[in-house]
Amino acid sequence: MRIRSARKPPIFMRQPHTIRVNAYKNGTRETSAKVTASNITTLQEVTSKLKLNSAARKIFLSVGTEVSLPKDLAIDLEVFVSMGEAFLDPQREI
Repeated sequence: MRIRSARKPPIFMRQPHTIRVNAYKNGTRETSAKVTASNITTLQEVTSKLKLNSAARKIFLSVGTEVSLPKDLAIDLEVFVSMGEAFLDPQREI
């Protein structure tokens, strides 16, 4: 008697996870960029798109939580990118 092995999912379901976000400079909503990447590391290309002075080092959700895993990023989520500094709330008055 043959034991059936688990079938592989169809090819369209085996695609790699893609991250797609709307990125803003930390502390402002004036400058934004739509960014698509295959992982958090390549998401750092946002440095040139946002014209940051140095490399993007941290990514924050709009509530101020730092993102370190791709699963924390939903499609078309708004994120704030910093050059290493802490999260600056764009809604807070200076």
